[in-house]
Amino acid sequence: MVAAVEAAVPGTRSVTSWGTPAVDVGLGVVSQLKALGVEVHDVGADVCTIEDERFFSYRRQGSASGRFGGVVVLR
Repeated sequence: MVAAVEAAVPGTRSVTSWGTPAVDVGLGVVSQLKALGVEVHDVGADVCTIEDERFFSYRRQGSASGRFGGVVVLR
């Protein structure tokens, strides 16, 4: 799967902190938006939600986790 996503959206191939192959979905979205000329302010580019306790993480907290929200503004 990683190779297929990387072929479609270059730069999304990643590796987890424990060394397994991964897809950086956030980077893929940012890359596509920038390619379309959208100005992007990515405030969480270097944040891992499972490791950073400032953020909710179902993987870390299970069903007790909260929820995220996102905002897109069209001008």
